[in-house]
Amino acid sequence: SSIVVYRYSAVTLTTTDGNTITTSFAGTVGDLLKDNSVTLLADDAVNYPLYTALSDGMNVKVEKAYLVKVTADGSTSDVRVGFVKVADALAAAGVSVDEDDIVTPDATADVTDGMEITVSRVSVVSRTETEKIAYQTVSKKSSAFLAGTKQVTQTGVEGSKKVTYSDRYVDGVLVESAAVSEKVTKNAVDKIITTGTGAKAITTSTVGGGCISELSIPS
Repeated sequence: SSIVVYRYSAVTLTTTDGNTITTSFAGTVGDLLKDNSVTLLADDAVNYPLYTALSDGMNVKVEKAYLVKVTADGSTSDVRVGFVKVADALAAAGVSVDEDDIVTPDATADVTDGMEITVSRVSVVSRTETEKIAYQTVSKKSSAFLAGTKQVTQTGVEGSKKVTYSDRYVDGVLVESAAVSEKVTKNAVDKIITTGTGAKAITTSTVGGGCISELSIPS
């Protein structure tokens, strides 16, 4: 067996009725309460675990447990908790959270009387969509066609790609969507418009047995 030695420490005890007792005492928080005839009721809370050894300057407080509201999954419940963190209040209300969920106030915050705690459920869903790839229109020149003419020498064809998105929902509402990857499944084909640069052909005709160009004037 082991022997535990407690040293007298100067401590302050504040009870639920507002009385403050300053004393020198050796022992644990629980011993201090018992020595001062403080009986904890069901709704009472102490700011230190009862087994905590007293130390100089410690201020032990006994208060009525805080009443807080916890809202999660579409319902609100009232819970009474002591000197705890928001995460502890959630546990007391039977509400579990994962690393993606949003807890307000933060789970590490100290609980205060009348605090309203909300949990927003966050889910991330992956989806893949097939999307069109627009074709480009390209202009070219060619002497194979007469100057001043334009022709579509290649028809444009749309391509396609598969795009994977990461969708973030908060309480079932889409709040963010980001493309995380894409893969081309069909390349687009350019539409080509060709402008002619070729010279116009010269034709000839015979007048009075002579050959004249369409560019000359017969006499």
